[in-house]
Amino acid sequence: MSLVLADRVRETTETTGTGTITLGGAVQGFQSFAVIGNNNTTYYTINRNTEWEVGIGTYYGGTLSRDTVYASSNGGAKVNFSAGSKDVFVTYPAGKSVNEDANNRVLIPYTSGTTNVGSLNVGDATAHTDTGVIAGFTASEPLYLYTSLQNTSSANTSYASYAVNDGGHTAYGELGINNANYSYTAAGFPNNGFSAPLASFVESFGGPLVLGSWDNQKISFIVNGSVNTTDAMTINTNGSVAFNGQVGTSGQVLQSNATSAPTWVTLSSGTVTSVAATAGTGISITGSPITTSGTLNITNTAPDQTVVLTASTGISTSGTYPNFTITNSAPDQTVALTAGTGISTSGTYPNFTITNSAPDQTVALTGAGTTSITGTYPNFTITSNDSATGTVTSVAALTLGTTGTDLGSTVANGSTTPVITLNVPTASATNRGVLSSADWTTFNNKGSGTVTSVTGTSPVVSSGGTTPAISMPAATTSVSGYLTSTDWTTFNGKGSGTVTSVGGTGTVNGITLTGTVTSSGNLTLGGTLANVNLATQVTGNLPVTNLGSGTSASATTFWRGDGTWATPSGGSGTVTSVAATVPSFLSVSGSPITTSGTLAITLSGTALPIANGGTGATTLAGASIATYSGTETLTNKRIDPRVTSAASASTLTPDISVSDVYAYTALAAGLTINAPTGTPLDGDKLIFRLLDNGTSRALTWNATYTVIGVTLPTATTISKTTYVGCIYNANNTRWDVIAVTTQA
Repeated sequence: MSLVLADRVRETTETTGTGTITLGGAVQGFQSFAVIGNNNTTYYTINRNTEWEVGIGTYYGGTLSRDTVYASSNGGAKVNFSAGSKDVFVTYPAGKSVNEDANNRVLIPYTSGTTNVGSLNVGDATAHTDTGVIAGFTASEPLYLYTSLQNTSSANTSYASYAVNDGGHTAYGELGINNANYSYTAAGFPNNGFSAPLASFVESFGGPLVLGSWDNQKISFIVNGSVNTTDAMTINTNGSVAFNGQVGTSGQVLQSNATSAPTWVTLSSGTVTSVAATAGTGISITGSPITTSGTLNITNTAPDQTVVLTASTGISTSGTYPNFTITNSAPDQTVALTAGTGISTSGTYPNFTITNSAPDQTVALTGAGTTSITGTYPNFTITSNDSATGTVTSVAALTLGTTGTDLGSTVANGSTTPVITLNVPTASATNRGVLSSADWTTFNNKGSGTVTSVTGTSPVVSSGGTTPAISMPAATTSVSGYLTSTDWTTFNGKGSGTVTSVGGTGTVNGITLTGTVTSSGNLTLGGTLANVNLATQVTGNLPVTNLGSGTSASATTFWRGDGTWATPSGGSGTVTSVAATVPSFLSVSGSPITTSGTLAITLSGTALPIANGGTGATTLAGASIATYSGTETLTNKRIDPRVTSAASASTLTPDISVSDVYAYTALAAGLTINAPTGTPLDGDKLIFRLLDNGTSRALTWNATYTVIGVTLPTATTISKTTYVGCIYNANNTRWDVIAVTTQA
């Protein structure tokens, strides 16, 4: 059995008394209680005149039991309803509602003096689900989720605890804050980090504490975040750790700086280049210094004294005189020697002077770490292997500093034992490389000198001197020189040879060419021109005076095809009749005109056909024709609204001269509705139909939209159509919003 609430649930009942009521059916426009579901409870109100009751009841098969009464006209007890029809509807009792107070907080009421001050259950407490949601805020919510745990006891901590019980073991995860009066003594807990007053803490009990990110995110620890711009410590996604934003490089170690953040430093390294020893009283040394390898021979001429060695940073010693083990755990660190009874030391690492003021003791040295010692007292060989070494792992071919492909290099083995070959060929006209002995001799035998003068022989002209200007003129009839492109074209078209004889023969259109010329002379052109085709053999204009004899040419004659001039035959005439034929809706008078007159065309009184741009009627009344400026009454006529429809937009500027209705079918963004353009008339209508795409969208209205008795919507209702109806008010040049409604 569950508590179920639903919208617009309303029925009537005729039941009297204080028992279960029988529902009589839904009121028009409402749902019946059947939507609650059998055996589910719901909040109800029963009302008849002054009789009323608010409570919780159980619905089943058209009946509603009155289980618990919260308020009634009978002092909070069940009402003994009288006869007559009564309204029954689902309600939301004020005592059961959860609302924001004046400070925008949602408070859970509690009863004073009880242990439980309130509870909020989400989902099934016996099963794990991910469907419960306590509170959600949109991106525009100006506040954040705030939880206040108040506690002034010095023996208790304010904390939020999450417990998981698997049936045999309980583990807790707690987020807590100690109050200012907290005392670990009063609380009975150890004095540790959890016990500091005003401390915020995260702890686990009964299981490990895991801090991290589920996806690839870094973890940061921040100190004084209001001032510092760098995290105190950050664990990056690649596993590296940064202090004060510094990660360090490979091989560096973290060095403590006492009162400030640690820093990454590089350990110093080097190679021992010289080891020397200075003998004190009773000690003699040979073989010092050692620069590469060798043996220091130390002779104790007065043994039997106590020797004590004290190690400094990076050096450890063990054993007793005369057998010591010296271990250099961090080479190149400071080494200090402390003398025992009968021994004195001086100097600094790596040069020390050891003086045996009471000799005759046995001395044994044992090497460790990177230092090895061989030999026996008084002759020792100390060998230091403290040097940087490595292994070649990869070798690439040489990168040449010149361009071209004639020089090259290869690597036969690119790993630990490379063989590098540099290929340098003998130099040639196309290759760079080594100069052969023959080429060297050739180049070495080249002479050298200085140009002192250059002259030119016509047509070449030189200005002379060490830096002459050499030129050549263009050839002319009197000057030798170079052939210009124009002259070359001319000469290139010339043939070669000698004309020995030219003869003429043949006749064209009566003209014959005769005669022969062998060296010089004339050819004879004679005959009479005849049969000239003006269309194919003559171009341009022919002078009239050359046509025929020309004697008959005048302003009234024309040239005939037979080659003569002639006067056109015939004369002038008179129009004897002009008639007009018109369509049936026109009439014509004065037709035909046989001498002179006027043709009068008028409307015949027959309706102008629609096909000719008419109405099919002859009078206004007969055709019910509406005029542009007249006053007429239209009957059984429909005016189709002009509709502009789109799926979505972010801005809308309505144009009243284009559309009466603007519709959006799937708004995918907030919509700003600007003032309409165009020239509206008093009383013009404008309608907006708005529907989102499944997500509520913000609506912003221009100030020209003035509400009258309604409220402009500021957002769409998810997947519901909203209508906004406007009428233009010419009195104040505003659009009055008179209707706003949203789909149920």
